[in-house]
Amino acid sequence: MDLEALLLGLEPAVALGVGIAALAVAPVIGALGNTEIGKNLSDSGRTLAKHGIKSGMETFEKIQETVAEVGESWNDIVAEAQQERKSARNSQKNPEPQNISISE
Repeated sequence: MDLEALLLGLEPAVALGVGIAALAVAPVIGALGNTEIGKNLSDSGRTLAKHGIKSGMETFEKIQETVAEVGESWNDIVAEAQQERKSARNSQKNPEPQNISISE
């Protein structure tokens, strides 16, 4: 797997984690006396958390679409297999009549 693909897949989770951590730390920093840094950290944390959540939702929707397509393909293949099996049974039950000539 490419490192780039791995990092792209981890980006939403990292953004969500960093955002939540920033939201948790922001009140502590604000309480220690620097309210402006606490507010900026809180705003950044919210933005990162929202980005992670939105990316996760988009990924979930894509997975749902893919699963639906796979399900449709599977049902099509099963229906084709059943039809072929039925056709094979019918051809075995009704063999073609053969003409046999008996000569003396």
